[in-house]
Amino acid sequence: MHTKQCDVADRSQRETLYEWALKEYPNLNVLVNNAGIQKEIDFKKGTEELFVDGDEIELNFQAPVHLSALFTPHLMKQPEAAIVQVTSGLAFNPLAVYPVYCATKAALHSFSLTLRHQLRDTSVEVIEMAPPMVDTGLNQKSRDKQGLTYRGISSEEYVQYFLDGLKEGKQEITNERVEGLRDATRADYDRLFEQMNTQEN
Repeated sequence: MHTKQCDVADRSQRETLYEWALKEYPNLNVLVNNAGIQKEIDFKKGTEELFVDGDEIELNFQAPVHLSALFTPHLMKQPEAAIVQVTSGLAFNPLAVYPVYCATKAALHSFSLTLRHQLRDTSVEVIEMAPPMVDTGLNQKSRDKQGLTYRGISSEEYVQYFLDGLKEGKQEITNERVEGLRDATRADYDRLFEQMNTQEN
């Protein structure tokens, strides 16, 4: 495994990463957009919390869009290639405590649909990973603050869902919990939103 440190929230660093990757790995054929942050933001406080600890829109949405645009022409030259976008079950029904995070994941879901359509006649597959809550280091401070005892499924468990989905040729890979959100009716969405956000002020 080879690594290169990069702040993908910075446009120039994204461009440097792209140039380095193609120079070092000219046969590169997979891009995985996984970087992201999740923040509690109370808009009653104005901009006080909006940019503390990073810009969610820049990192969660603008970065994968830009990286996809950078890498797509190269990937199209490969006999088999893929762009993997990591969204969230919250792309389908948001938690109000994470307003910007949920919006960026919904936007990335929409972008994945349109990118897949644009690349349908090329060698590039667009695969969306939309996990449920997974027990990772993502926003542990908020999880602690909320007193959550359930931290989600293990990363190993979700990786297995993903690998199984790849074998089945799925383009959106979730689990049964997220599929319920994705496949809900409008009335279901409204009911689920109220259930998910009953403790919000």
